Amino acid sequence: MFPTESVRYTCTPEAYNLAKICLKRIGPSGHLVNILHDQTYVRYDQNYSGGKGTTAAENELFSEIVSIISNEVNRNTRVLEIGCGNGRLISLISNLSLNCFGIDPSYSGSDYRINPSQKLECLVENADLIIFRHVLEHISDPWRFLSLYIGKSPNKLFYIEVPSLDWIKESNAFFDIYYEHAHYFTMESLKDLFHDQSRSGTLYDGQYIWCLGTLRTNKVDYYINLLDESKNNLASDSTGSFRIRDSDAVDFYTELFPDIDVAALIHDLFFKDPSIRRAFYGAAAKAATLIWLGTHYYGYQNIKSAMPILIDDADHRQGKYLSGTDIPIMSFDTARIKNMIDEVLVTNPRYLAQIDQRAAVFGIRTRMAF
Repeated sequence: MFPTESVRYTCTPEAYNLAKICLKRIGPSGHLVNILHDQTYVRYDQNYSGGKGTTAAENELFSEIVSIISNEVNRNTRVLEIGCGNGRLISLISNLSLNCFGIDPSYSGSDYRINPSQKLECLVENADLIIFRHVLEHISDPWRFLSLYIGKSPNKLFYIEVPSLDWIKESNAFFDIYYEHAHYFTMESLKDLFHDQSRSGTLYDGQYIWCLGTLRTNKVDYYINLLDESKNNLASDSTGSFRIRDSDAVDFYTELFPDIDVAALIHDLFFKDPSIRRAFYGAAAKAATLIWLGTHYYGYQNIKSAMPILIDDADHRQGKYLSGTDIPIMSFDTARIKNMIDEVLVTNPRYLAQIDQRAAVFGIRTRMAF
């Protein structure tokens, strides 16, 4: 069992939900799906959105995305972003097009172009380009979801961006497998949805993959059928499956990440030098998964003594607790005042330099977690 959320709704240490992960291969492209994923376990509302999205790494990322999309957008292009977060990409694209709109249930700002609950039918029907950034991996049946947007306009353009399973495996980023993500795309499984003339590539040093073009409706239907068959055969067919059992997570990680010892890595992360008080930067799914693994799967006690707090810049997370723990979430400033930590652990190399500069102001050192 794994936590379904990290901290977004956890105002007390005891509040958390658990669910199973059972990964299964779908088709010949190496795509993985958590066949037991239930979207209703993860809430996407105004508490969900994370950071402010203004780090140097994110600035570079958004500049690249705008550059990719700019070839397909003019002043009259009607652009719709589904799951637009804080609306940053919408604001940037508005310099190219006068007709940009976004929808996201987590949005809490005042931009008239973005609505948290607006009905989609009219916007979808009229859109020339529909953008899905880091949306499809959260949806239990992304292909059926996509089919709703193709509608009567098979020539409609789509920009789809998702995390790369290839990068996760090559980087041994075992902590990037967590409940919020139902699907793990390979470049092959993403490109398979698009016509041959579509463009594709990687972002964020290979962590993300993207495609831009028109969708192949027959391939979307193909994956819908594959997923339906996999769910129907789950009880009797274990061929090609990775499974997490309630009492054993090791087999799961052994098959996906054969070159590392997850239990040893997590032990060293927390206890290699017991004199050092650590904190993850970012109270999100990666931190929740790592601490949950250490505490519940590998039975390491007193993790809080090694990691008394977590650091997060998102105001709405501060003052709460990481899911399933009594580890509180604080700002850098609060942690400094209370003199609670010696170093900050970073799980994504793209953020290390930025966080290092920020932590140095408070006299706190940083390093990569792994």
